[in-house]
Order: sequence, then C-alpha cells, then structure tokens
Amino acid sequence: MEALEPGLYDKLNAQWDTTFAADANASTAVTELNDLYQKGYFGKSALSPRRSDTSKQMASGQYAR
Repeated sequence: MEALEPGLYDKLNAQWDTTFAADANASTAVTELNDLYQKGYFGKSALSPRRSDTSKQMASGQYAR
C-alpha cells in the first residue's frame, strides 16, 4: 500500500492524519482480507491471541518455515 500511496504508513501511524477507510487501496485490501476471513480461509482461530506472536515464533524456528 505504501508503494501505491507514498507516505501512507506515516499518515496511519500519526493516527488522525488518515484511516484505512479513507485510502482506497487500503480499504480494498482490508475488505478483501475480511472476505477471505469470513469465508473461513484463515481457520477458526485466525484472530486468537495465540496467533499474535506468529512472526516471532517463525523467526525462532518454533513454527515451520
């Protein structure tokens, strides 16, 4: 999304400069991810707290790479 809208990440991180809904590309991406989630493609526990450390666990070798 940053490549399509340079400065977007900084604006999002500034919290009130923009929102995902206000940016057409970000809105499309979030909508498409939600559609996939609603169809069950991410499994039953995709948003569980256990998934929040996925990147750290992958880097540690605990999860398959």
